[in-house]
Amino acid sequence: MLGSLVFLGAELLLNPFFPSLPGDCGPLPNLSRAEPPEDVRHRDSFPVGFEVTYRCLQNFSKIPSRLDTIVCFSNSLWSNLLEFCDRSCQSPPHVAFAKLSEEDEMKNFYAVGITVHYDCSPGYENSTDVLPTSTCRENSTWSEVPELCRKQSCGPPTNPEHGTVVATDHLFLARAEVVCDEG
Repeated sequence: MLGSLVFLGAELLLNPFFPSLPGDCGPLPNLSRAEPPEDVRHRDSFPVGFEVTYRCLQNFSKIPSRLDTIVCFSNSLWSNLLEFCDRSCQSPPHVAFAKLSEEDEMKNFYAVGITVHYDCSPGYENSTDVLPTSTCRENSTWSEVPELCRKQSCGPPTNPEHGTVVATDHLFLARAEVVCDEG
């Protein structure tokens, strides 16, 4: 017998392994982005209840909330294990003129190809109709965040009675010096 058909719920699974002993799951399934520990990698037989935790290959990261462990079931099949590793970027870049959107700030995994959005920081205003973004690139680095948020103008300062305000600009965070009149 070269394989056996087994029904699990609505899924039809084909066990392509040669017949194995009752309660024996046979060789481990191959995953394209993860591998089992070295000490069990080449084994051909695993008893019911045996658990194997895979780890992501180099340049891949574990997707949070995805399982990385399989179990040998009493029907001699391994539990289903979805791909749980993907290429990703570290946390998005921090910039002074904008902050990561609340939605993107809550994420803890940034897969290659994902784009995050920024909101202008307090004291800054958007100079366009487009929000700043950054994209996780194929090489697991972030694209540069375009500087679309500009410092807001505070307007020219008013000279106090008996003095003069000296300022190089009137933008957010600019410093001004007050020079008192003589006398």
